[in-house]
Amino acid sequence: MTTNEIVGCVTMIVAIIGLIFSCYQWWKKVQLERAERLSKLITLLRNDVRQLSILYKIDYGESWYDESFHKSELEGELDRFLSFYEYILYLRMNCIISEKEFRFFEYDIMRIVKNSDLRSYLFNLYQFCRDNKLTFPYQNVVDYGMQNGYIQQSFFE
Repeated sequence: MTTNEIVGCVTMIVAIIGLIFSCYQWWKKVQLERAERLSKLITLLRNDVRQLSILYKIDYGESWYDESFHKSELEGELDRFLSFYEYILYLRMNCIISEKEFRFFEYDIMRIVKNSDLRSYLFNLYQFCRDNKLTFPYQNVVDYGMQNGYIQQSFFE
C-alpha cells in the first residue's frame, strides 16, 4: 500500500467517524427538542387552573352539562380544554409524538371520552356542526373514543 492509499483510507475512516458522530449529535438534539416540546405541553396542562378545574370536574364525575351550560363561561373553558386534547391526538395521529410520549396524556383522554356529560356535549356539537355544514372541531377526540369502545358508531346518526 502506498502512502497516498494509506492517507486516503485514514481520511475515509475519519470522515466516517465524523459522520457517525454528527448523526449521533443530531439524534440527541432531536430527542432534546421532543422532550422540551412534551414538557411544554405537560406544563401547559398541569399549571393552568382552568384546565385542571375542568379535568377534575370530568375526573370526579361532577354533572355540569345542562341548559345553563350553553353560553356560560364553562363552555368556553371546555372548548379550550378540548382543543388542547384534540391537538395532542392530532400530534399522535401524525406521529409527531410517540406512543410512549402519548402515555402522559392517555389517562386524561380516557377520562374525557368516558364522561357521559362530555359525550353529550360532543354529540350535540357534532349534530349542530352537521346540520349547519360546519367542520366538527373535535373529530380526533371522538375517533379515539370510538377506537377504545367508549363512543359508539351511533354517535354519527
